[in-house]
Amino acid sequence: MSEDTMKPSSKAPSLPPQADAILQSLTDFVIPPSALILDQRFPVAAAGFSDVYRATLSRHGFADTLVAVEMLRFTHDVTRRNQIYRRMLRELKIWVQLRHPGLLPLTGFHIDDERSQAWLVSPWQPNGDLLAYLSKRDP
Repeated sequence: MSEDTMKPSSKAPSLPPQADAILQSLTDFVIPPSALILDQRFPVAAAGFSDVYRATLSRHGFADTLVAVEMLRFTHDVTRRNQIYRRMLRELKIWVQLRHPGLLPLTGFHIDDERSQAWLVSPWQPNGDLLAYLSKRDP
């Protein structure tokens, strides 16, 4: 994958000045689109600005792994798109540093501004997110 597909293009002028530095520090976490196979056509969950899909991550030399892929939803509004990018970059910068048994590790991410695609990848949790898990448990 080229370096250009890993970082937002110049079409997103309001990205914070440190965006390139943040993305360069996270190159080990970049996941090319060809490494992910969505298990279904529709999301298993939705949030404010994203949809979550179950997928299989296939990387050379590693066993296939079930993962959750949070795909960000973009609008044609450049200002709104840039806000989403800034939030994603901030989340990536923090998430990669967190280490706690109660938090899922960051598996990877992908950003392709030319195609308006961005997603975060983490290990798949069959019981869903925390709220879904707690609602299924006996009181």
